[in-house]
Amino acid sequence: MSEIYKVINSEEVCDLDEIKSLMKNRLRIALIKEMRRVSGMGLKDAKDTVETYYSESIGYDDEGLLDAFRGYLEITHVLTKEEFMNIIEDAIDKMDVFHYTNMLDAVTSLCANITKKGGLNKIAEERDKFLRAI
Repeated sequence: MSEIYKVINSEEVCDLDEIKSLMKNRLRIALIKEMRRVSGMGLKDAKDTVETYYSESIGYDDEGLLDAFRGYLEITHVLTKEEFMNIIEDAIDKMDVFHYTNMLDAVTSLCANITKKGGLNKIAEERDKFLRAI
């Protein structure tokens, strides 16, 4: 699954898989151009940002530079159908623990909790933030 995100306050998108490829191939100029496009930075700031995550002996600090890009991107990936169905199945499997007597009540409660926590987008943002932190 490609990591494609929407650029904040723009209709443009950024494919992080493409950024990873540019880093792997050490295409510094292309990375600087992408940073400028995504962030709106000037040439010097974009160059400084990209070069902050580069070492001649090691190459790019992939996660550091990807996080720099992510700072200008909106999380648009919510949950896949499979991830959502796993959550539903887990809620149904645990309905006895939570004292539900039927599946509809368990699913209704799950959906209410999702809404209370800000919806699927917010939950996906929290999940992505957690995964980047570990």
